[in-house]
Amino acid sequence: MKYRIKKANIRDKDEIAKLYRSLIGQAGCTWNNEYPNNKIIEQDIRKEELFCLIKKNEIIATATLTKDIEIE
Repeated sequence: MKYRIKKANIRDKDEIAKLYRSLIGQAGCTWNNEYPNNKIIEQDIRKEELFCLIKKNEIIATATLTKDIEIE
């Protein structure tokens, strides 16, 4: 099974948001309906800090790699 990593782009936003929402309520997930939101996703994409793990043309995971010191 092949995986690939790519930098997220604005066309990925809805699929990423759907993935994030699917994780709310799962063990270890601290997210809620307000965070992370579309604004955060768009910010990470614009800053070129959001990356996607792709399997069979589907985003199955993401990671934000940032130099920002402050974490919300």
